[in-house]
Amino acid sequence: MAANRVVAGLIWISGLGTTSMFFWQLGMRWFSIPVAIITQAALTRLQSPIWSAKLKNLMISLVAIFSLIMDVMFNSAGVYEFVLRFNETNLGGMLVEQGIPVVSGLGFLVISMIIGIFQAGAPEILWNMDSGTSKKG
Repeated sequence: MAANRVVAGLIWISGLGTTSMFFWQLGMRWFSIPVAIITQAALTRLQSPIWSAKLKNLMISLVAIFSLIMDVMFNSAGVYEFVLRFNETNLGGMLVEQGIPVVSGLGFLVISMIIGIFQAGAPEILWNMDSGTSKKG
């Protein structure tokens, strides 16, 4: 298996983990893992027209875009509680010592959303690189 596909799988699993954390926070507890697996598998398949540039009609486009938005939201929600601790890390401490304002409020949301977008999009992009379907440019 090509390295890009291995990395794609690992990133997909990290997204599965953050989605599972979101469902855990909803109170599903151990049931959150199978629900996250089903949810991520469905969202990955439903948003595939975006990554393969096959948005042929309005309904397919809307479902694909909505699926991507839901994927990003689930991933972001799962990682948010960890991002809230950013200022407690060595990196956060270094920034504060250099006079760079600490991350707060909206910054936490933005960082969480960036991670969520990465977890939602990177696996498909990396996976398609090996199969020759990614577009250059």
